[in-house]
Amino acid sequence: GYGWPKGIIGLIAGELADIFHKPAIVFSAYGDILCGSARSVPDISIIDIMRECQRFFLKWGGHSAAAGMLMPLKYFNDFKRVITGIVAERIACCRPEKRLAVAAVIEPEDITEKLLEDIGLFAPYGRGFERPLFMMKNIKVTGKEIIGRDIGVKLSCEKNGRKFKCLGWKARKFPDIKKSDQADIFFSPARDFDGGILLNLEYYAALSGSGVKTSAA
Repeated sequence: GYGWPKGIIGLIAGELADIFHKPAIVFSAYGDILCGSARSVPDISIIDIMRECQRFFLKWGGHSAAAGMLMPLKYFNDFKRVITGIVAERIACCRPEKRLAVAAVIEPEDITEKLLEDIGLFAPYGRGFERPLFMMKNIKVTGKEIIGRDIGVKLSCEKNGRKFKCLGWKARKFPDIKKSDQADIFFSPARDFDGGILLNLEYYAALSGSGVKTSAA
């Protein structure tokens, strides 16, 4: 971008890293100088990558998860070529895994009015204090719909005779899944507009291989 606020480019880089699950750098141009902000994912140190590219920078610094740099605009194409190769090597050597902090692994019978009430006791939620995330294993996908070009994805799911509506935003961050697949889903339950229960999806993974690590919250 041109003249974007420095605080915004870091937020954008973080969102891109979350969506594509690989390091991301966003630049804003100020005349012939680029101000960049980088964010990474677990298992890939962005500061190590920046160290290999330091010949392009006027100034740089950061840590394993985030970095910033100033760079002459004239170096952009060469920098892009070099860093693309470095990141590809890092990903090939150490395939990044999506990591989720799960409050509990639950079954359909655990999703009750009482659970919704308990979650509501801790509101308001937001960045830095997200709604609790739950996992349900081996649920059957009975339908799938992509909303818009990349707005979101809707799943119809069923387990133990109970049916659920699931909704996830930013369709690109979700792996491919087909009707009749069995999957593990990661979600936060909430009240739907029609009074039912909606599972707000953070992630899902077909049981053929999730590439997801979970940890207790």
